[in-house]
Amino acid sequence: MRARKVFAILIMGFIVILVLKLDLVWNESPATFYSHYYGYDQEYERLLKMRKHAIPNSPEALRIEQKIKKIERRRSGYAKPEHPDEFVRILHEMKIPYGEKEPAYSLNYRTKELKKAKLLARNSAEILPWIERGPGNVSGRARGLIVDPADPTRDTWFVGSVGGGIWKTTNAGQTWIDLTLDFASLAVSSLAMSASNSDIMYAGTGESMYSVDVINGDGIYKSDDHGETWFQLSSTINNPNFNNISRILVDPLNPDIVIASTTTGRYKVNVVNESGIYKSIDGGVSWTEVYRETDIGGFGRAKKVLQIIDTPGNFNILYGMAQWMKKES
Repeated sequence: MRARKVFAILIMGFIVILVLKLDLVWNESPATFYSHYYGYDQEYERLLKMRKHAIPNSPEALRIEQKIKKIERRRSGYAKPEHPDEFVRILHEMKIPYGEKEPAYSLNYRTKELKKAKLLARNSAEILPWIERGPGNVSGRARGLIVDPADPTRDTWFVGSVGGGIWKTTNAGQTWIDLTLDFASLAVSSLAMSASNSDIMYAGTGESMYSVDVINGDGIYKSDDHGETWFQLSSTINNPNFNNISRILVDPLNPDIVIASTTTGRYKVNVVNESGIYKSIDGGVSWTEVYRETDIGGFGRAKKVLQIIDTPGNFNILYGMAQWMKKES
């Protein structure tokens, strides 16, 4: 009994000291906090000594000088934002009901709501005037590009933009036509056209990169009229394995044989963090998993298959490339 009392007193004393220490740190100025918490004072003095002995203008001296300036910025009050992906995580958590771990929205809720809105619009005689207000200076990125082989001038292109759907030009980019006004997911990350039948095209949605600003998608779309209209492959709807599509290949001799490299989305608690390669022999009606990557690297993320290419003249030989975040020891 006496030993228990002594142990309890020691624990309480440790807690009091810890609270007092944290209180001192929390009430410090930003500059003092960073110096105190990260040990910048000791590192700063060490770097100053190293600079004295370094050869002027040498690579080592330049690296030391950069580190010194970085610490001086921190000590003057500059605080670099930590964990920039917190913004994306917060936006995700805003959709989660109280007491749950995942949003109540289904994976394909955008498509369902878009269909409802279009149905209501057809039943309404009122036409609402819309004026585009911008912003018009937001940079974007395009990850999919096809030069139409059916156009001998090579002026017809199809472009998949990560945040804006699929666009087509027939005059080498002077003007553009939006082909996907009805797409619920505009995050088009990959495009593929059948070499044996250019009317057959596939579009993958969602990014598989490690960057903070990746946009999650929702499956694969297909066109059988040379990109004029598109429909979502039902086999990839509400399917976490097809959340983000990095690349799509089509057998040059058979438009129904399709290979897709995919990853599960970001910030999905109930979805296994993995990446894989899938094959379809019926034009996307069904898929077979032929490769799965579940190794976890830095930041708790799996290795991601970002690129797949085929061997010219032999579609049986394919190559894949994965992105890997180094796990810190």
